[in-house]
Amino acid sequence: MPKYRYRPIPSVIEEQYLQNTNQNIYEHIGQVDFSHAKLLVVAENEEECEKIRKGFSDVRMWELESVED
Repeated sequence: MPKYRYRPIPSVIEEQYLQNTNQNIYEHIGQVDFSHAKLLVVAENEEECEKIRKGFSDVRMWELESVED
């Protein structure tokens, strides 16, 4: 099955954190390098991958980096 690898979009993470907590993420938790995070979903196809991601993540926070067979 294909592996869908995503990287975070820091600007979206920052916006969502502020919206959810009314706090600046970096002032609240300190400096974090989100580029060290990856999301990997193994799914039959892109449609299944999106359904899986929607179940546990804000899909706006992640952009597709690569698809591996």
